[in-house]
Amino acid sequence: MKRVMLVTVVAAMVLARVPALAQSGPCSTQMLRGVWCMTCTGFTELSNLDPKAPKGTLVPFAGIGRGTIDAEGQGAGKAVFNIAGTMIPVELEESFKVNPDCTGEKTYTLKTPGGRSLPGKATAVYMPHGLEFRIMILVPGDVVSCEYRKMFNTLLPM
Repeated sequence: MKRVMLVTVVAAMVLARVPALAQSGPCSTQMLRGVWCMTCTGFTELSNLDPKAPKGTLVPFAGIGRGTIDAEGQGAGKAVFNIAGTMIPVELEESFKVNPDCTGEKTYTLKTPGGRSLPGKATAVYMPHGLEFRIMILVPGDVVSCEYRKMFNTLLPM
């Protein structure tokens, strides 16, 4: 009888911890700290970049870039986008949110050479080991996804 009671008490203590463990999750913003490279592919609506272009005209989009993200999820970087065969260098200001279940979001501003600022938002899925994550851009007219891979765990100058 004492053995059954002991097992019941231990089981109750373990089960009481399960919700707390589930809430903490394997992912956090701190795991993003470091230097990252990114690759993006998809299609973008030409009128998002050139207001004179007809709505609904999708053109190929690809990009590569490098940036840093701090432990609070604030990032900055540089990238080159190929949009319908035209190369466009951009600077990025980014903010990342990481949920305990390894989902999250990214908000960003792209700054083009002409001084134009293009804001946007993306949904994200983070790998729990903190070495890679993927985003899908949520700008209407864009069908673009990006993959980020960690290059270094320390912050290096851009």
